[in-house]
Amino acid sequence: MSYNSAGKDDVSPRGVLFNKFMDRYFPVPPANEPSPPTAAQDARSVAGLYEISRRFETNILAVTTVLGEARVIADPKDNTIYIDEFFKDLNGQPKRFREVGPMLFRAVNGTEKLAFVKDANGNWLLYLDYPFMLFQQVGHVLDHKIFNYVVIGFSICIIVLTLLFWPVAAILRKHYAKPLTLSEPARRARTLVHVACLVVVLFSAGLALLLNSLEKPGGLGSAGDFKIHVLQIIGLLTGIGALIAIYNAAKSWVDAQQCYGTKSGTLYSPPPASASSGSSTIGIF
Repeated sequence: MSYNSAGKDDVSPRGVLFNKFMDRYFPVPPANEPSPPTAAQDARSVAGLYEISRRFETNILAVTTVLGEARVIADPKDNTIYIDEFFKDLNGQPKRFREVGPMLFRAVNGTEKLAFVKDANGNWLLYLDYPFMLFQQVGHVLDHKIFNYVVIGFSICIIVLTLLFWPVAAILRKHYAKPLTLSEPARRARTLVHVACLVVVLFSAGLALLLNSLEKPGGLGSAGDFKIHVLQIIGLLTGIGALIAIYNAAKSWVDAQQCYGTKSGTLYSPPPASASSGSSTIGIF
């Protein structure tokens, strides 16, 4: 087989060829299955986030479970459901599923089926046509993809800004002749916190490269184990750095030399105590 393009989005040419072959030589009569009267309510009840049963739980790649959660979305216009980022049509749009039985959904323009069953805890299990895996509804808010995206994004932004303002603060202090009035232990702790922020950035970049390499077979190369172990060591250092940051934050609150700006995470040089009330002072972050 030859193609004039690689196709759109994540549509598999091999899967399309197989389905078209089966439709031609082993056609399935079109199903005439009416939707139950509870189709709208059932579609809304199964909407939410699901995590795949074939997942990492106890190693560094467990982050892919959270980042790869599937979102079942109910469309109130026609009472169909679709899975975001999964089951794409040839045009790259999500494939729609219509309820044809009690919690049984069939593809509108296909033969694929989805079945929902409650587990012992009352959470939905999503069964596919693939018998080797299923999707489990995400119950705890700490496991939700959106929540983790917000936490990770906000944390990375704070860490990056801390590193960016490190040299900026030094330049401004030199320009305005405002030296950093900290004790020697506080200076060392401040430097260690910045080093810890740098380690976190390196770990995040390395993890992103690792996950990108996993997109294709053999992407890690022959040194894949070594790369993962190095990243694990860097991840351990980020944990140690977090403890240093917590310790430095706790010490700053009881340090009279450090003002509110420092305790909030910024670096601020307070004006001299002898400054007159009529003179202007400049806070250097």
